[in-house]
Amino acid sequence: LDFRLSPDGKRLAALLAGRDAGVVLWDLERRRRLALFRVGAATVESQISVSPAFDRLALRSADGSTRLYRLPDGRALATLVGLAGEEWASITPAGFFGASADGARQLSIVRGLDVFGIEQAQGALYRPDLVQAALAGDPKGVVAAAARRLDLDRVSDSGTAPSVGFAPH
Repeated sequence: LDFRLSPDGKRLAALLAGRDAGVVLWDLERRRRLALFRVGAATVESQISVSPAFDRLALRSADGSTRLYRLPDGRALATLVGLAGEEWASITPAGFFGASADGARQLSIVRGLDVFGIEQAQGALYRPDLVQAALAGDPKGVVAAAARRLDLDRVSDSGTAPSVGFAPH
């Protein structure tokens, strides 16, 4: 069991492993559970980290990704992924991402059984500014507003991404 105690000693975040993987947040003064949130079956390692203000939680997963959550409600903020060749990507739950120079090329969009290259939606989804806002908790609501406007059906139905190349003279 992995857990973290808030600096003031009033709250406790504890990892639940196994089939019911998640985190429980306790108010120790009032002796009650503040939140319980699930993070996915059997993917969580026994590693949690909490910000000094006890308002963000990071969970390291067995697949090598790190998922960031807002406390106390457990709302997912972003997933940080290490990719091949020391590349990386940060992805919000709505699908907006920031990535290293070649990291974006290693991403795909999966919808059901269909897999699309990220190139087709990169213009709509490559938004490091929205990743930054999401990590801050989206205080101005810009991520939520952008997610409401996002229409991946229209993007994916527009056909394959165009190819760019040189035409002979």
